[in-house]
Amino acid sequence: RLERALPHVPSSLWLIVELCGLMGNGAIPGENLEVILSLHSVHNVDHAPNESYYGMATNHTSEAELPVTSERPARLAVGLDSVLSVRIFLHPRGSNRTSDRPVGHVSIPVREVLETCGPGLYQTWFLLDAASPYDVSNRARVVERFRQSMHATPQELFGSRICLSLLEATAQPGEWGKLDAEREHVTYYTSLFVSHIQTSKMTQAYFDHVERSAPDAPADAAESVWQGGRAAQR
Repeated sequence: RLERALPHVPSSLWLIVELCGLMGNGAIPGENLEVILSLHSVHNVDHAPNESYYGMATNHTSEAELPVTSERPARLAVGLDSVLSVRIFLHPRGSNRTSDRPVGHVSIPVREVLETCGPGLYQTWFLLDAASPYDVSNRARVVERFRQSMHATPQELFGSRICLSLLEATAQPGEWGKLDAEREHVTYYTSLFVSHIQTSKMTQAYFDHVERSAPDAPADAAESVWQGGRAAQR
């Protein structure tokens, strides 16, 4: 059972698992589940005016990498011990892809997502690791980088970062606001809570930064700083 495979998951989450299934269908060790990875935004990446961004995603088991943007999510098969990675590229408009340049990547260990974020990721920010070949052979290192990448965003406001969602393929985030979507409310509560807490900390960090930099700045200055770091989407 998953309780033995994931001993650190809080007991309250296991109640959700029993009632609704983990990631919807109740995945168990050894089984693969189809998930959707969405790239919502890229911030604080140095780019030329004619460059736009896109991502390439991999589960490190298939040879092909899949393109991913906010409008074109990637579908991948994962198990509990899978690691998903997405590398960000900048593309000069009007040129072929041979001139695209990588600017960084993030690796996501599925087991740790379940332990720390609930049954998925929803619009969660991650600091980018420097562009380099993937190395997911050291599991402890991957986990450490994943946690640091997610939790350090409020402290590194101007570091290069991306916003991702990773959900079961059958999930319908657009339906979560409906009053009759009780199952979805329960299943994805932790994922939404993690996202909201992170956003709250980042927003406060921006206000603190603006206050330190210009005590007389208007209240909406923090929003301008937030949006100013955004890169263009391909």
